[in-house]
Amino acid sequence: MGPAHMATQSLLVKELLCPLTNKWNLEEIRRIIPQYEDFILHIKTSSTQSPDTMVWLKEKSGEYSTKTGYGLGMVVDRPTLVANEPVHWLKDIWNVNTSPKLKDFIWRVVKKAIPVSSNLERRGVPRFNCKKCGGYEDDMHVFLSCSIAEEVWSLIPITQGPGSSISSVPELIKQGKQYVPLPPTGLNAPLWPWVMWNLWKARNKLVFENRAFSAQEIVLKSITDAKEWNDAQPGGKSHTQDNPSPVRPHCNSTVPPPSLPATILVCKVDAAWDASSGGCGIGGIFGGSNDRNLSNVSEAYSHVSSALMAEAIAVHRAVALAWVYTKLQNLVSSWGN
Repeated sequence: MGPAHMATQSLLVKELLCPLTNKWNLEEIRRIIPQYEDFILHIKTSSTQSPDTMVWLKEKSGEYSTKTGYGLGMVVDRPTLVANEPVHWLKDIWNVNTSPKLKDFIWRVVKKAIPVSSNLERRGVPRFNCKKCGGYEDDMHVFLSCSIAEEVWSLIPITQGPGSSISSVPELIKQGKQYVPLPPTGLNAPLWPWVMWNLWKARNKLVFENRAFSAQEIVLKSITDAKEWNDAQPGGKSHTQDNPSPVRPHCNSTVPPPSLPATILVCKVDAAWDASSGGCGIGGIFGGSNDRNLSNVSEAYSHVSSALMAEAIAVHRAVALAWVYTKLQNLVSSWGN
């Protein structure tokens, strides 16, 4: 590595894209920045070659507002917390908008009542190291400094993660209000308690069951758990704040799907995603009287970042095939006339 070469220092992202398909040009990536190949391929490009647009993540609409801009400025300009400032039990733990189980867990973490090596050592238990990376295991290591914890915090969709200046878990907890979930998560409750909880569960699974989880799996589980708890609370669904609608109790519906005219082309799609490899498989079955010339969808993809992205790829592929088929039908019809 080193400074960019004269021929590449002014290159733009579009230089790494195929001008015809708008997909990544693998040869150019490997020639110019091969060390970022895996990271780049996880970014799925637009198939329509639409122009880039600026998006403000603080607003669901993506448009900047002075209210959220001022709020972000207040967070950035807030003076750094004093390292030895004690945890405020009510404000920092018991009044946090999260599950009571997690509040109790956070309290036990601060009271050093969880069975990590550093806590057990004071009770006469021989020292043992982190099973993930081999480092000395204390609460700081489990929740912040272990390689898996660092990767998880870097992937969590929050306004800002724990800074490098944090030297203890109580500091992490005291700064919890700054870790605001970004709008795409659909959460209006803190995400950081669920991150700590799932880091701890992943550690226990590795120690007692020898089951290892990737950072992506821990992130996905944290977001899923937080959304499930958040949606179970009265008025918990974030979208109901903008578009109020009556809440119906969850139940297994016995109502059959609506019947569609036989002339309508229907495609049922699904996807399966493997978090460890980042690969996915998609499938789609076309139905209706106009499906005679359409084969079913069955494809595999690599460098897929999440299960949601896999589902999106499946839907996009089915729509693209249906669109091409419709255009072809219209072309044949016009030639026949």
